[in-house]
Amino acid sequence: MPASSVRRSGFLLVMFLLTSAVVAEDHQIVLTRRAHTGDRYQVVCDATQATRTIWTVDGSRMPATNEVDVWHYFAVVEVVAASALGTENQARITVNELTSMKRIDGRDGEKSDLLPAGTVIEAVWRDGSTHFTIAGEPPAAALALVLSRLVHLESPAISLDEAIFGTDQRQQAGASWPVDAKAAAQDMTIRMKSPTKAEAISGSSKLVEVVPDGLKITSELTAVGVQFPLQPWMTISNSRLRFEGSGVFPIDHDRRPPRRSVLSVLTVTGTGDQDGKSYILDYTYRLFADYIMSPLP
Repeated sequence: MPASSVRRSGFLLVMFLLTSAVVAEDHQIVLTRRAHTGDRYQVVCDATQATRTIWTVDGSRMPATNEVDVWHYFAVVEVVAASALGTENQARITVNELTSMKRIDGRDGEKSDLLPAGTVIEAVWRDGSTHFTIAGEPPAAALALVLSRLVHLESPAISLDEAIFGTDQRQQAGASWPVDAKAAAQDMTIRMKSPTKAEAISGSSKLVEVVPDGLKITSELTAVGVQFPLQPWMTISNSRLRFEGSGVFPIDHDRRPPRRSVLSVLTVTGTGDQDGKSYILDYTYRLFADYIMSPLP
């Protein structure tokens, strides 16, 4: 190859590398979008909760019990109070639809309305969790449990998404960073009412790609050996909690993510003796929820 061609090829390679370096953008990662008092938005959520319970009694394994609940939630939310951090601490929720359906052996059962359209729910963060009232009264326990699975406010003191899954370093597409295990352990200690050590937690977040609507970010976290209350006479011998989250986060930090999904899977083995019998519990809990959110004037 002539020397001039070699020089030209080398020049083109250098220009390509320089151009690639310029094109590779980095981005600030902001997972919690600042809420303001008076903000209004529409939320549509489809969620599935599944549990599988197997008891072994004195060495005899019982048939598995499987329960699946399918929920559809469609509401308009107004932010009643937000912290200086921008976390949403109190909200007024006007329900358009809140339905439940049991799925048995893969077949959908009859759908039922949990609340009539137009019902207003007041939600507030207090004492480490979200509390609900309807017409000034707390909802029945079964309804409160469903609402706790679908509606999540935040502490005025800390943004958990940022504390656990965020980063203060700008990131390029394809980059990942570790979760803050200490922050996750503190949160799980409060929510699961049992001390959790940071050493039991691992995970990471990743800027998967830059899309037209913003940044596609995924997160995953695993906690092993977490202790939490079962039956008073049972002890957990093994446990594993797995969390996965995904969403598109607009580059405009004043906009909410238009879509987010979360998956939590908990597997537990517990042992204990009662009334002269030996019990082993194998339990799996799975919750998947997909949210679509749209701002309203």
